[in-house]
Amino acid sequence: MNIRRSVLACIALFPAAASAALVTDDFNDGNANGWTTSNPIGTGSFSVVSGAYRIATAATPNPAFGPGRAGSFRNDASETNFAVLVDLVDWDAAQVEMVAGLLARVSQIGAGTTDGYGLVVEPDEGLSLVRITNEASAGLGVGSAAPLTLTPGNDYRMAFTGSGTSLTGQIFDLTNLAVPLATVTATDATYASGVPGVFVFDSSAAPFPGTARADFDNFLSVPEPSVAALGLAGLLLAVRRRRA
Repeated sequence: MNIRRSVLACIALFPAAASAALVTDDFNDGNANGWTTSNPIGTGSFSVVSGAYRIATAATPNPAFGPGRAGSFRNDASETNFAVLVDLVDWDAAQVEMVAGLLARVSQIGAGTTDGYGLVVEPDEGLSLVRITNEASAGLGVGSAAPLTLTPGNDYRMAFTGSGTSLTGQIFDLTNLAVPLATVTATDATYASGVPGVFVFDSSAAPFPGTARADFDNFLSVPEPSVAALGLAGLLLAVRRRRA
């Protein structure tokens, strides 16, 4: 599949949006060129497996370092208003104490310094929007969390949008992109711009003995004006599904 060609074909219908910078990757070329990895405590691993980008983390080597965590970012997609999409594929039911998802408006990437926003899924907690300050996350209040149960082996599409201080996150089963399984919203003015990315995080309690792993596919980052021209529904359908 060629998600860039598919998205560009849709955007061509809207001349005002044609100049927008797009960043896409379906990983069908077998590599993760263009991605910048973050491995703050040395526990992360990054690979392309069966056309998907696998990010994993081992358990922390020292509880003082915090839990195992790893992420990867597109520094060529700095954004203010944005839509970021990614497929979370072949959900692994064994990963019961982990957080995975999308990041946006991220800056100062590093151990103890990363700032930004996250749309995250956690098996025991559901879908939520968080603000990340110096790598520590905090929920964004009423409406920013929703219950959710993921089915082992299923594929899901995560969609994270931001317009000014308004943030919205949704997750869909890839077999039905018309109806979200969960939607979360929040208003926050802390971060105005930054880059997007994907990540995994061990959510076990101290001394953080857990591991985390997720497979990502069909990444798409679209800043304004394409978001306004197409709308989220158009972007969701423009990216072809991984499976028939």
